[in-house]
Amino acid sequence: MDLNDWYFNDTNFNYGKAFWLAKLAGIAYAQPLTARKIFKAAGITTNKYFDKDGAQAYGIEKNGIVFLAFRGTEPTQASDLIADAKAWHKKSQYGGSVHAGFRGEIDKIWPEIEEWMKQHTGKQIYVTGHSLGAAMSTLATSRLPAGTICYNYGSPRVGSPGFSKEFDKKYELHRFVNNNDAVCRVPLWAMMFRHVGKLHYINTYGNIRNATPWQRFKDRFRGYRQAWKKGEVFDSLYDHSQSNYIERIGNFKG
Repeated sequence: MDLNDWYFNDTNFNYGKAFWLAKLAGIAYAQPLTARKIFKAAGITTNKYFDKDGAQAYGIEKNGIVFLAFRGTEPTQASDLIADAKAWHKKSQYGGSVHAGFRGEIDKIWPEIEEWMKQHTGKQIYVTGHSLGAAMSTLATSRLPAGTICYNYGSPRVGSPGFSKEFDKKYELHRFVNNNDAVCRVPLWAMMFRHVGKLHYINTYGNIRNATPWQRFKDRFRGYRQAWKKGEVFDSLYDHSQSNYIERIGNFKG
């Protein structure tokens, strides 16, 4: 996991940055010993593991840039499944309301993250995560200084229309959706949950497009059809895998 410094020479969007942060979101699933070996091999000596009651994240710093990576849902972790299931609104002090379960997870480790971040005041911050970790990355970004940038993968909807509106006024977020990833379509729009940030849609052919809702609708059926031909009956789960996000973004960036 090499940190290609030129990706982060500025704060502009690029797919190399998206690929590197996708890999970091994948590393968030690793146990501390494994993660620290990866960080050490990449020349990253400043790192911190946050862990409380099933909520987990890594903080790292290199060359004056801070990164926070939140772990996604682990099917064997009861607290993750409970958090996903708490799909009701809870007031946010940052505007509007947010998913109660996702807020509960970020609240567990937020005091420790705040303390660690005091050591890195004034530095550029990037936040990332996949699945539940993507939802946590959105909420974490909303609590960090303006100028914080988030790239996340396979994110569910996180907050109310009011939260979304306030978030998009202040923060830059790049949200990647892989074809038929079903997690990105929950909680339901009818439940007054909305996405935030800029959508980067990965279509059936692995191209990343600014697709319209109708184009995405058609492409989902194209993806199902191709998956069924290959005998992949759980395409929505397959497309949610973080390894597939890493592979597809890596292939697209060339």
